[in-house]
Amino acid sequence: MHDNAETIYNNGVEHSEDVVAIYYDVNYKGFAFCMDRGEWLDWSMDDNDYDSHLWTSGC
Repeated sequence: MHDNAETIYNNGVEHSEDVVAIYYDVNYKGFAFCMDRGEWLDWSMDDNDYDSHLWTSGC
């Protein structure tokens, strides 16, 4: 896994035009993250802290 997961996550959300941000990085491909439009999901998220957020949650 990358050690800059938070950056990849934030970039994916920031550049998503849909309510679902999908990562195309090889390590995240296929993982979907549900969010409301404009919602910021970086709630004290630390790098590599995959379990405390919606890393594996689909819509």
